[in-house]
Amino acid sequence: MLFSELSFIADENIDQEVVKYLRSQDVDVDYIPELGLSGLSDRQILSVAYNKGKSIITHDSDFGDLIFIENKPFHAVVYLRPGHFDPSLTIDSLKQLLDKEIEVNLPAIIVATRKSNKLNIRIREL
Repeated sequence: MLFSELSFIADENIDQEVVKYLRSQDVDVDYIPELGLSGLSDRQILSVAYNKGKSIITHDSDFGDLIFIENKPFHAVVYLRPGHFDPSLTIDSLKQLLDKEIEVNLPAIIVATRKSNKLNIRIREL
């Protein structure tokens, strides 16, 4: 499956402008605050995403602990680093991920780390 074909749930730490951008690119994305689920634990968000057949977009590394230590089921987690900065940086990272037509075999963890204008992408398929 191509990265661009995934359906997502954006964690509440993802800026609303990022969600708007993804939707403008015809990406299927739900947003935790719009679902009325703000304040849920990462464990609960992982469960909601899994039950809805969606992957998670986040700036939060805690999802990795739930997957690797607690063996929680998931489809994919897209961990964008660094987080909590200007949403235009996150949008640019996602644009690059969408444009590269990356093949992803689920379940997978995708880590996209931005350094200056360069995006390093690591995919760990489980």
